[in-house]
Amino acid sequence: MPQIYPSLEIIKEMRPVPTEGELFLINYLVEGFAQLECSTPDNPKWEIFFQPFLNGDRPDIIILNKKKGAYIIEVKDYNLDAYEYQPDDTKQSYGSLVIKNAKHTAVNVPHTQVERYKSNLYNTYSTILSSAVLDNASVYGCIKTGIFFYNSDRSKAKAKFSKCKHQHVNYIAIWGREDAEDIANKINYGLNPKPFKETLFKEIYYTEIRRIIDPGYNEIERNQKVSLNSRQESLSISKPNTKTTIKGVPGSGKTLVLAKRAVNAVNRTNKQVLVLCYNITLTNYIKDNISRFRKEASWSNFYVVHFHLFIAQQINEYTTLTIEEVFTAGEEDIINLECVKQAFEEIKDNIIKYDTILIDEVQDFDLEWLEFITRFFLHDKGEYVLFGDEKQNIYKRKQENKQMRTNVKGRPNTLTSSYRLSESIVNLTNKFQKEFFSPEKYNINIIKPVEQSSLFDTNTLIEYVNLGSDPQKLMDYISDCIKKFNIVDNDVCIVGNNIELMRKVEEQYLTTHKYQKTSTTFETEAEYNKIVNFRDKNYQEIKLGEVRRTKKYNFRLNGGSIKLSTMQSFKGWEAHTLFLILDKTDISCELIYTSITRCRNRLFIINIENETYHEFFSNYDNGK
Repeated sequence: MPQIYPSLEIIKEMRPVPTEGELFLINYLVEGFAQLECSTPDNPKWEIFFQPFLNGDRPDIIILNKKKGAYIIEVKDYNLDAYEYQPDDTKQSYGSLVIKNAKHTAVNVPHTQVERYKSNLYNTYSTILSSAVLDNASVYGCIKTGIFFYNSDRSKAKAKFSKCKHQHVNYIAIWGREDAEDIANKINYGLNPKPFKETLFKEIYYTEIRRIIDPGYNEIERNQKVSLNSRQESLSISKPNTKTTIKGVPGSGKTLVLAKRAVNAVNRTNKQVLVLCYNITLTNYIKDNISRFRKEASWSNFYVVHFHLFIAQQINEYTTLTIEEVFTAGEEDIINLECVKQAFEEIKDNIIKYDTILIDEVQDFDLEWLEFITRFFLHDKGEYVLFGDEKQNIYKRKQENKQMRTNVKGRPNTLTSSYRLSESIVNLTNKFQKEFFSPEKYNINIIKPVEQSSLFDTNTLIEYVNLGSDPQKLMDYISDCIKKFNIVDNDVCIVGNNIELMRKVEEQYLTTHKYQKTSTTFETEAEYNKIVNFRDKNYQEIKLGEVRRTKKYNFRLNGGSIKLSTMQSFKGWEAHTLFLILDKTDISCELIYTSITRCRNRLFIINIENETYHEFFSNYDNGK
């Protein structure tokens, strides 16, 4: 028998209730693959995932086979006679469906949805799949897509979309109700039309997809026990009909409070909690902290996502807008929030609302983003909590009276003591504030360290070195420090502002440490060279954006390897040992402040031709 996740019994009890078409197809898939397995007993079993939670993406069905590949399926119960298909003139759009004789009732074409799920698997959720496609574009075909129309036959469904001009429309399988009895065979053939030819689908791809669509399959919880103080505990209590801000100095436990409040909200409401941040890399750090509190709560109840992916998922789910209409290349910033607002106003009563929305590092958000979130996604009497620190405003968002500019009124709750930072790093941070932060722009609040011998080694260290412009000296210095202080790879993070320099640092490290690994938030030198060899400059930018986004999405603190990151991407994280590289690029004082406060124990500041901060750090003697 094929394996189905969750079981048929659980599927029937799910909320929202599965559609008739979904239950109909699931039953035929189970029966069809059971017959297929009986006829080919030596082949790997088929696995059926119903509505797997891909961090906000919810495809109806994913079929997985260890030897053959994966199939993503959307099931639609549409009465196609009630819809008018409106094709687009471009080869990049699948067009839209509009309900006849109705106002403001355009719905997304299922082709757009199913292809977006596939694209995210390759270009967001997996560095393995992303790198594989970069090496061999044909690997993109190892995951197929299809649409099952429950209330239509195949010929009618194909005729409805026959005028679609999208360049990939013919790669999406279209099935009608009459195909259900033989759909397992159709999927089997679609994944492996030439059974005697070796497939491109490798076991490593299977393992990666399996990990992504079933987060509990190989989940490793952080075992370190954590205790909150009375102030943190009180701020972690989940309350309905609440709008508040929690402001805290670096290391004060803001993300821990958020994590426990998220768990408490799930326990209070038994509903999904939305947790938003701006940086892609921060999502994994938030999840790590939720792991420390969640106990029996299902991961599907925690929707942790960076803001831009959240917007992309919502426009894919609810509107006919294309990604290109909303985002710049690489999806780095929203360029047309007004068109999204207009589209959402027309269908706002149909949008899923959340009882609890928590936002980490809120100083990274524009005010209009926050207003958009509360207008369309928060229940009238919901819980809305913002966490942040205005001095970590590295993206130069507008402020108001030296405070973060948000849509929450009233005095913020504050956390003033740092549990992460050692006394010497606190002293450095306080002096840095006084030296570089303008009193016209910021209130200079002195951070108070909390003595916790269990967190800090007695040999806390701050070291500054000026190495000039030689990248080789930089890597030699880092390697020497790691050996001298016997630092474990997993404890090391190298942070800088210049990706080109960081790529070369990683390349040099791997050249001299052939059997060791690294984890980065950007492309390797080899990947970069492959990308710049593409003739189309626009395609180069798109591909570079995809690779970086995937690297950030998969960046984790405890992967066992040395980590290299840009200063922006490491924001919100922490490291036992931090090598901070200051090059000659323009680095804001907010970015330096944020980077320094990521370090728990040993801080090595390396100057590569930076004049702005040289005098300050050269006069600073290890916390004295």
